[in-house]
Amino acid sequence: TNAFNLVLNAYRLPTTSNNDIKKRNLAIEDSMKYAASVPFKTLNLCAEAMELAMTAASHGNQNSISDSGVAAELAYAGANGAALNVKINLNEIKDKKFCDEMEIKTQNIANDLSKKINLIRKIIDKSLNE
Repeated sequence: TNAFNLVLNAYRLPTTSNNDIKKRNLAIEDSMKYAASVPFKTLNLCAEAMELAMTAASHGNQNSISDSGVAAELAYAGANGAALNVKINLNEIKDKKFCDEMEIKTQNIANDLSKKINLIRKIIDKSLNE
């Protein structure tokens, strides 16, 4: 909400002079970068949660392994949602270098989590079918 409010406030800045327009455009750019950074942080937190779920699935109490699976699936869903929000915010940013770097980082994390969720699913399936 705070990030979105910053974006809205930037769009509401005056456009009566060239200087105003430059300030407004800079404020929009900065607020959109911040708006992209918020779901990127969420993406990273979901990656941390996935690591915890992996540890629990691999080394935790096997009587509650389904809880590890639920945690992993929720972290994965949250990560996918966060990645989508990063990407949509990048569409409004003109700084190509910033966008390219965020896109690569986001995609790398998403790819890593896709591999991890598949591994966790295999660990849980194996445990449940023993």
